[in-house]
Amino acid sequence: MSRTMGVLPTALEMFSRAPCIMSLGLLMDLRDKGAPPNAQAGPARALALILALVASCGQNRPPPAAAPQSAPARDVIVRTGRFAIHLNAYVEYLAGRVGPGARDASEEGRPHDLDPDLVTKLEGCSDDRCAKAAFTGTREIEGLDGYLRETWPRDSDDARRAVGRSGTPLMELEDVIAPALASQIGRTWPNEPIDVYLARAPEIDPSGREGSLIDTEGECFGGRALLECLFTRAVEVLLPESDLGRGIDEARAALDALSRTKTDAAALCVAALAVDAAVGAADAGYRPTRRFSEACAPSLRPWLGDSWAKRIRGDLGAREFGAKLVEAMASQRP
Repeated sequence: MSRTMGVLPTALEMFSRAPCIMSLGLLMDLRDKGAPPNAQAGPARALALILALVASCGQNRPPPAAAPQSAPARDVIVRTGRFAIHLNAYVEYLAGRVGPGARDASEEGRPHDLDPDLVTKLEGCSDDRCAKAAFTGTREIEGLDGYLRETWPRDSDDARRAVGRSGTPLMELEDVIAPALASQIGRTWPNEPIDVYLARAPEIDPSGREGSLIDTEGECFGGRALLECLFTRAVEVLLPESDLGRGIDEARAALDALSRTKTDAAALCVAALAVDAAVGAADAGYRPTRRFSEACAPSLRPWLGDSWAKRIRGDLGAREFGAKLVEAMASQRP
């Protein structure tokens, strides 16, 4: 009995902190005053009643407070029929630390450079461990945790709104433009979406894009040019394995070093040419960015206009067009 009674104070102490202590008081009163003497000699039964009541009281407690909302994902993806548009925390953080007006310039007051290799590594990251490994040895790593905790939720929302404001023409026209472009360059459009990344990145290409990175405050988000910027990225990805791309590569391989240098921009020029023609034909509200004027020399435009019209009609094959473009560029005077 002494062993069992030693357990009672512990149970009672636990129960005294439960919300139904009055029920316990009632139980003890009934046991002490209303039970026959032989029942009072059975503390084990009393203990069982007390523990059962404790358990039932626990069931009536209010549910715990909801856990705080988790932070936004590090790589938020907006998918369309042809593209996977990434809002990536690490790319946004890096882009915000370069160029004039960067959120965090270097200690010496000089802006950071946007390292394309680092951008590519970060584009493949969806968790903090991967990003920290990519930033190892750079000064950017010091501010990463603070950015993710304090700034990324707002930047993520801003990027989503930018896509929402400009994405309607993309959704409506991408299934018209994509097959036309694929046919013009001589390649089947892939089943997998083309990846692009959005960030506030003022120190990239004047048109608002460089590689897979698009500046949400650049020309790509004005004048319905987002179609141009996305499809230019797509053509750059698809061109190397296309008939047109092979025609360019084969023709350049036969040139001397000087002439090959003069044709370095052949792929950029043909991407600008094809996309501007396709998007302009599909979207009456489209206004091109500066990319075309910078990718293709003005002296080439008469030839480009005539030859691309033949390509669209099928009078000039994709591989043949690529070879002739290289020839025309190589013959240009410096």
